[in-house]
Amino acid sequence: MFKIKNLTTTFGIFFIIFITASVVDADTEYTVKPTDNLNRIIAKFYPGSPISRPQIQRGILAENPDAFKGGNINFLMRGKRLLLPDEKKLVHLSNGNAKPARDKNAEMGTKAADNTLSLQTEKISQLKKESEDLKARLEKLLAEKTASDAKLREINDALQKSSNQTLVEDKR
Repeated sequence: MFKIKNLTTTFGIFFIIFITASVVDADTEYTVKPTDNLNRIIAKFYPGSPISRPQIQRGILAENPDAFKGGNINFLMRGKRLLLPDEKKLVHLSNGNAKPARDKNAEMGTKAADNTLSLQTEKISQLKKESEDLKARLEKLLAEKTASDAKLREINDALQKSSNQTLVEDKR
């Protein structure tokens, strides 16, 4: 009886260890938290996995291209729902299988970067035009000020002359 009880206890302990140390054995969904990064997620869901970390990263990227900004595994977006592939899928995922998703994401990232660059170039052109317009306006205002200053001097001179004549006439 004692041996059967020990055997049952031992089997139970091994079963619990097997269950807790088990990696993802079916596709699992996970929502990315603000403090998460891909390596933490891999450590949590694939502990002790015989599959390499880069292979797991490629698998997660291939399953969730929209969860990574620009297709970069370092830019995991908060709040995105990840589909974590099971080990069976990851084992069959070679570099060639992961590459199209990675290339597609890189292409999307390149398009986004090109779009951003295009918008920035357009904005720079717009700012240059505004700057040229402002310079022309400033030159016009300076010319108007110079003309106003000249008229003011003429008026001041005329007023001075008039005052002088009035004083001369008053003295007579």
